[in-house]
Amino acid sequence: MYNSTGSTVLAKSEYSGLIKEDVSITLSGPNSVYLRIIAKNSCSFTSDYCYDLQFIWEPANVCNPKTKYDLCSNAFTITPSENCNYIDGTTCGSSPSNPTTGLQMCSLSPSSANDVWFKFEAPATSAIINVKSGPDFDAIVNVFSNVLCGSVYNQLSCTNSNGISGIETVSLSGLTIGNTYWIRVYNNTGLTGTDFQICVVSQTTCTAPMNNECTGAFALIPSSSVNYQPFNTNCATQSIAAISPCNGIPNGNADDDVWFKFSATAGQTYVVRLQNESGFDGVLDLRTGGCNGVSVACDDQVGSSGVLNLITYQSTINQTLYARVYHYDSGSGSGNFKISVVSQSTSCTRPDAPILNAPSNFTSTSVYLSWNNVNAASYNVYYGTGSCPWTAGNFYSNTANTFATVTGLSAGLTYKFMIVAKNSETCLSDNSNCQSGITSTSCAITGIIPTLIAPGLASGPGTTLTTTTPTLSWNAVPGATHYGVNIRDLTTNMLVVDENCTTSGLNSTVPAGILSNNGQYRWNIKAVTNCGTTCVSGFASPLYFNISSGCTTPTIPLLTLSNVSSTSAYLSWNNVGAQSYDVYYSSGSCPWTTGTIYGNTTTNFLAISGLSTGTPYKFVVVAKNSSTCFSQNSNCQSATTSNVSYFISTSSSPKLVAQHQGWPICFRLNATISATSNPGYTFVNWTENGIQAAYTSTHTFNVQSSRNLLANFTTCSYTINSNSVSAIAQGGEYSFWVFTSNDCTWNAFTDNCNGMLNITNPTGSGNGFITFNVGANPNSTSRSCTISVGGKVFTVNQVGSIAPCSVPPATPNTLSGYVDGSNILHLTWFGNNSGVTNF
Repeated sequence: MYNSTGSTVLAKSEYSGLIKEDVSITLSGPNSVYLRIIAKNSCSFTSDYCYDLQFIWEPANVCNPKTKYDLCSNAFTITPSENCNYIDGTTCGSSPSNPTTGLQMCSLSPSSANDVWFKFEAPATSAIINVKSGPDFDAIVNVFSNVLCGSVYNQLSCTNSNGISGIETVSLSGLTIGNTYWIRVYNNTGLTGTDFQICVVSQTTCTAPMNNECTGAFALIPSSSVNYQPFNTNCATQSIAAISPCNGIPNGNADDDVWFKFSATAGQTYVVRLQNESGFDGVLDLRTGGCNGVSVACDDQVGSSGVLNLITYQSTINQTLYARVYHYDSGSGSGNFKISVVSQSTSCTRPDAPILNAPSNFTSTSVYLSWNNVNAASYNVYYGTGSCPWTAGNFYSNTANTFATVTGLSAGLTYKFMIVAKNSETCLSDNSNCQSGITSTSCAITGIIPTLIAPGLASGPGTTLTTTTPTLSWNAVPGATHYGVNIRDLTTNMLVVDENCTTSGLNSTVPAGILSNNGQYRWNIKAVTNCGTTCVSGFASPLYFNISSGCTTPTIPLLTLSNVSSTSAYLSWNNVGAQSYDVYYSSGSCPWTTGTIYGNTTTNFLAISGLSTGTPYKFVVVAKNSSTCFSQNSNCQSATTSNVSYFISTSSSPKLVAQHQGWPICFRLNATISATSNPGYTFVNWTENGIQAAYTSTHTFNVQSSRNLLANFTTCSYTINSNSVSAIAQGGEYSFWVFTSNDCTWNAFTDNCNGMLNITNPTGSGNGFITFNVGANPNSTSRSCTISVGGKVFTVNQVGSIAPCSVPPATPNTLSGYVDGSNILHLTWFGNNSGVTNF
């Protein structure tokens, strides 16, 4: 790169194997620079060059997105979960809430701030709110109940315990199940940051983790680089007493210890890392000699978020080592941590996590991504529409470039993007930062106000109904595909139905258990072009109605479940004095608003039969005094019916008979065998005398002799981290990961390989990687074969050999580029890449 006069070299770089380079220079305004790109091959031939390109630098827009939950009335709904599932938040583009009557200003806060609002419905009597501050953001968190936006605010909590980039944790108790609670988030005085993350944790049940005891220790696979896996100690119980002192620190409490194990080889050194998450002060205890063994090392570091516990241990024998993890204080704290085991016998230069730039060039179906060069062999691109960051998103592609255009997106949706740098299948960076954006859309229904038909009047108390399951109807909105229903209980001033996409029709029946006898309600709708898009109409003018059926609504029953078999289950509940009880079941989510009714009974118990084997089911019961007078749904109980055996079917064709000198001759038959697994089982393969005969469940072969074929099934689940690899013509060593449930064993088989490759470790157990060596391809044509493991198929493709180079490569052309807001110059070019090793 030269200056505008061509007299000074501004930057120079050689980049191997790629067609893109990032050059960082300081630009003070519009600049004209000259660029020269030269292709070079392994024979030291060089091409001619192309040059002369002008770039105009302009400042980036630092605050482009505008929040949609700026107002209390538009608060974003968060669904509580048993673990902290962060979602992205921002105050970018928001405005201060007006300090009206009833809005208490937090004593720790400024009198006015750009704030945003969230809300959640309590599924239990307690909840934990975590708000993780971003750069130059010091979150202040207000929590309110019984809110009537604009006039009534009942403050429950005000928190500002940690500073910039810290995590604010709000623990709530005494909540009313089913009530809505509001969260207000804003930045402290004098800070300019806008970004944060938020989650709401509420555990309705508490089940100990699988590795609560040493006998259920989770099997870790030592790797060549740090490969953290997330776990938590929530609901765990003590196995043995805490180590005291541990690393000089006494009096820990192991009332939440969980267990891990890994196989150690004599002479190898292992590094066990414990990464503490916010609210977790971890203790790491390494043990030998099995579950009743002794502690050989213990590490306890003071603090939580970001603190690292580390033990380095050299094994003198082949053995299984156990690692125990617990929170130092009583209880589990947040319970969240990550753990990794590194074997120092292998090497991997683990790349740094890339920094993903803000997405640009959004269309209705695509977006352009770019990130910094961390000198990795390639990069994996992920996207999704869920929370961010995540541990597994939708894989889009792998690229050697530091940019990608993601296509095939849907219009008007918010997408999240992330990059992982990759040096090999097992040598990966941490996730990049997460970026988000909304695909464009043209909205034809903005500003249209739907009109309601029935039931109700324009003012309260409105029409009197005798049913708690009325059917709501409205007129069509041109251009809309779906409608969202909202119903407010005027007695509690709470939304009992708050949906963005209820139905594609022009009416909706309110499910049982939502509305109550003697209740007063107001309802309206809004129209959308597609579920999940931002193209919505205005709200309809509401209608009012009340319900008076002249009956006493029964108390909600308390349901219990027992004696679950492969096809049946036994339900019982407390007697609430109702005339009868409706029993519902479903294989979907739980609780639900509509299920399949099994029957009505006057007793407080019922045996359900006719269920499918190996299937998860959910059950609720409703107390009933009449067809229009019944309680809300009971608590939801769930169970999975047990599995039974599998079935194998066979067929054969053709059955041809010929005559030779009067004697019949039967030609050899083609036989087809097909194996079908029941729910809960997975087909693995067909084997004969321990050798794989086929990896597909349906197998056809020519009968030439008696066969003894065995269909193999497993209750284990298997996944692999990739489906294929492209091997170079010279061959080499390759690998891919296999992941199993419950420390299951696995066997890897080749198919149609004809000596193309050799598997180094064809058997194993738990999570691990399968390594194989591909031989050099002696032909100029490509070849391929497959490796199957646990019913999953991995394809190996190898290119043909290439003749040595003898001529210079072609001159590259079509040079283009741009300078982004961080003064990074991005270049692309095209050309015939045959024989090119670098540019």
